[in-house]
Amino acid sequence: MRSLYVYYRIQLAHEAPLWQAVTDMQHRLRSRMPGLAAALHQRLDPGTSGLHTWMEVYHFNGHANDQAWSTFEAALLAQAATLPAGIEGERHLERFVRHDGPTALPPKD
Repeated sequence: MRSLYVYYRIQLAHEAPLWQAVTDMQHRLRSRMPGLAAALHQRLDPGTSGLHTWMEVYHFNGHANDQAWSTFEAALLAQAATLPAGIEGERHLERFVRHDGPTALPPKD
């Protein structure tokens, strides 16, 4: 199973419109991509900098092939380009796959 994590910092003054825009974006993506699950998280320790860190989390329920992931990532990038002001710096994408254990067991003595 693959998961995509997108993290970035937001300016608190823009939190409400950004929250609405991101959750609307996730709704649009889910409606176009069967099996897509999406969530928006906020860091628990926001600090006092006037910025909060948000993380979007995406995965497909079931098995999505490489083409489905490519289509999804292209749609995500296009949608993210239309987000309103208030994101501080870059949106960072990280891709992970579930780790089901070592591929080779160590030799037995």
